[in-house]
Amino acid sequence: MMRKGFYISQVKIVGPGKKDAVVEFKDGVNVVLGPSNSGKSLILACIDYCFGYVHKNEKQPDYAEKIKALDGYNAVYVTIKTSEGSYEIIRAIGDDDHVLINGTTYYINDRKKDQPKLNEFLLGLLGIHEPHYIRAKRKASASPNSVSFRSLLANFYVRQGKIETERSVFFNPNDPNTGVTAPALFLFLLNGNNCDDFKKKEDPKISKARNEGEKLYIEKQLSSLGSRVDKLTSLRNEMALSVSFDDDLTAQVEEIQKQIDEAIKESHDIMAQIYERNSKLSEANTIEEQFRSLQTQYESDIRRMSLILESEAKIHNYPEKNICPVCGQSLQSGQYHPEYAPAIVAESKLKKEKMADLQTAQADLIQRRDKIKNEIIELENKQHTIENRLNQELIPKIQNLKEKIEQRRKFDQIVTELTVVSDQLQLLHDDLDKNQTVEKPKEELYHIEDDFNKNIIGAFEKHLTDILQQVHFPNASSAFWNMPTFDVVFGKKSKTGIMGGGFCATVNACVLMAYEQFLIDSGKYVPGCVFIDSPLTSLSESQYEEEKETIQHNFAEYLLSGKINGQVILADHTDRIKISDKSKVNVIEYTHNRNHGVYGFVPDMYQDDIG
Repeated sequence: MMRKGFYISQVKIVGPGKKDAVVEFKDGVNVVLGPSNSGKSLILACIDYCFGYVHKNEKQPDYAEKIKALDGYNAVYVTIKTSEGSYEIIRAIGDDDHVLINGTTYYINDRKKDQPKLNEFLLGLLGIHEPHYIRAKRKASASPNSVSFRSLLANFYVRQGKIETERSVFFNPNDPNTGVTAPALFLFLLNGNNCDDFKKKEDPKISKARNEGEKLYIEKQLSSLGSRVDKLTSLRNEMALSVSFDDDLTAQVEEIQKQIDEAIKESHDIMAQIYERNSKLSEANTIEEQFRSLQTQYESDIRRMSLILESEAKIHNYPEKNICPVCGQSLQSGQYHPEYAPAIVAESKLKKEKMADLQTAQADLIQRRDKIKNEIIELENKQHTIENRLNQELIPKIQNLKEKIEQRRKFDQIVTELTVVSDQLQLLHDDLDKNQTVEKPKEELYHIEDDFNKNIIGAFEKHLTDILQQVHFPNASSAFWNMPTFDVVFGKKSKTGIMGGGFCATVNACVLMAYEQFLIDSGKYVPGCVFIDSPLTSLSESQYEEEKETIQHNFAEYLLSGKINGQVILADHTDRIKISDKSKVNVIEYTHNRNHGVYGFVPDMYQDDIG
């Protein structure tokens, strides 16, 4: 079963009409040897280029400049092998937009949404398939940064200029936050620590601004509430001169309301009596009208009967008629009865008697009607008295009492509001006192050293001291990892204090290889390869000539020892590393001699055409 991570199996540069520049690597130790300008660094630059390198800072060197200067060549190929299979990354020279991986387009720029990203693909080679975050700044208030392949690459890909650093090999001297970033990346590859649940502490500047904002707000509220207190106090004092403080006002209102209810009830009763008497009066008027009509009838009957009697008396003076004046027929004897007078007299007498009775009843009715009218007048006067009492006494009195109660209610409301606002005002004064006396916020610092336990450091130190001892570096047994500088220290001396700055590159190479072994043994996310450019080139301290030869020899022997797991691609000058047994490592050697061996990485390009 193939180990975790990946390794580079081939690097190639192609172009139309050009012979391919190809170099093959194996999973293990690979040493690229040759003089200057033979293409050693170009090989490593090609790997970095296909890993998404883009030149962004004009003040810094463009590490792809030599690739872009290859006349006639137009693409770089890097083949990667993993336990999942092989992947061929192709990037057109000069194209900062995308690469092709096994025919699929992957974009270098992560800002292209919903499109395959090179960064995600490369992180996937390490087993990282979801966004992860690490602490990136010493400020505890700073947000974490997302882990990118480019940031991790700095931990296992080291150029010549950086391998010589007298600082930590993991530090980027141009990044002011590397004091946190480098250890965070180191730790992330080891145990996958993720800051997804990071709770950001507030920036002191924000805290200060918030406190100032709170102070301004409190002062504004104090001003507003202060004006309100003054206004309420003035209203309270003004109303206190006229408001009634009689606690019996409600009882008085209830008593007056009771009297009003009784008066209204009495008024309703009187109205009922008035309605009743008006009904009787209307009935009496109707009867009186009937009496007058009957009397008129009696008088008419009496006049008619008088007329009949007068006519009967006069008719006896005329001769008797036996012929009907209408039809001219003879009248029979007995059809004419002239004896009406006694009956008419009797009937007239009866009518006069009835008319006398009617006049008596009429007089009695008038007397009764007048009594009803007087009763109605008396009841209306009584009702008028009640209405006057209601409108002029009881209702004004209860309205006055209610106005007093409403005024008292408003007064009590003002007093209550004044109390509440005064309490709020006091609380604001208390808050302002706290705001002004609170300790000024200070920037908290995040100490990544706390995330490293002694087991992690101890395991890494063991790998490091083993390598240093095998290359016979002086004081190797006293070497330990210093967290503040995130670098190796020998007792009380730094790596420059042992043999000068010229040996820093060799020590840094040992650190990188120890880190690789450490990750392969116990890391969660393992690249499984390390790329080092010129670790022995800078060995130039003349006073340590003997030690230099020993270190060079033992460094090469360590590469041959078979103790290195994973892939190492190391480039250096031929005279710096002498490989005694080329069967144990993959040696790619360039001669710079057209007639002997391989001239350089890029065919048919000589002298200064290639670096």
